Amino acid sequence: MYQPILKGKKGEFEAWSQVQANRRSSAIPLFDLVPDKGVEEDLQKFAAGLTLSIQPGDTFALDTAALRQGATESVTGLLSYSWLAAQLTNSAKPFRPVVHLDDENTIVADALAAAESMGQQVTLRIGQTDSNSLSKKNYTSLRDFCSESSMSSGNVHLLLDFASIADGDLEACQQLAVVYLQWILANGPWASVTLASGAFPAQISKLPKQTANRLPRLDANLWNYANSAAIIPGMYYGDYGVRHPELLEGPVWNGPLPNLRYATATDWIVWREAKAPSGQPNSSFYDVCASVTALPDYRGPSFSWGDQRVEQKSRRIPGPGAGTEWITYATNAHIEFVIDRLATLGAA
Repeated sequence: MYQPILKGKKGEFEAWSQVQANRRSSAIPLFDLVPDKGVEEDLQKFAAGLTLSIQPGDTFALDTAALRQGATESVTGLLSYSWLAAQLTNSAKPFRPVVHLDDENTIVADALAAAESMGQQVTLRIGQTDSNSLSKKNYTSLRDFCSESSMSSGNVHLLLDFASIADGDLEACQQLAVVYLQWILANGPWASVTLASGAFPAQISKLPKQTANRLPRLDANLWNYANSAAIIPGMYYGDYGVRHPELLEGPVWNGPLPNLRYATATDWIVWREAKAPSGQPNSSFYDVCASVTALPDYRGPSFSWGDQRVEQKSRRIPGPGAGTEWITYATNAHIEFVIDRLATLGAA
């Protein structure tokens, strides 16, 4: 099972909405709310994107930790998970609320109440995305946290999130993952356990143009190593797709250059082109797509919706070609590729 951790943004919502029906049941996306204009507008935008993206039968998780702790929706006075539950269950889209070791008691209680109202379980997300939570194993146990929060570990989906490992020591991360998975095993049983990390860099502006830059998929390497240790039977794989976990793209004047991020078994291919001349909108992105489809790594238009869109753009078929679409196509192709690898090879 695959748990892509996706930003709650237009590109990611569209990417998930286009995942093929025969693969959707093999993934449990987790959408992170991205703060922008305040609690009310952010929650409404988040719910609207989910309503368009999620299909009947999907299993998914939501994390609203980016909102101010304890923030309520002004009209109803509800905390985020109860508000989202009321909105989404109207369209039959129940979800798993995400909690963290350093959440306030009211946040955990809201998550549990919302989950119960939808007949769902919660996800406990531990790791570098929570301040100081990796060190909490030194003075508390996961079992204690669950007990204090009135949760049974057997009804909790545990997500061990290493966040960004793009600039880290892979071997050190692998050894640390083994330690934490042993700790998790000792504090179970759990409804499921996912090991997740992100390896895409914060920015790609220094990568050469007009060439197939290859960036190692260290997140896949981390999971493959830990999974081979067989500490947690049936352990799920999680990653941040083609984004940096913190959504940091670095300063870019006049927007990013046209680019595409394309996953292979071991790397991402990142192809960049200079901006198109005035009066030729999207032509540089068409060049990007033509270059990627000419590579032996390209899987063909029938593999995924994202691959199909890339192939169409390579033939200069008009249509959207801005940054959102670049992320959308890449994310969809990445999700379907990972699902396929896990299903056929048991590897990320």
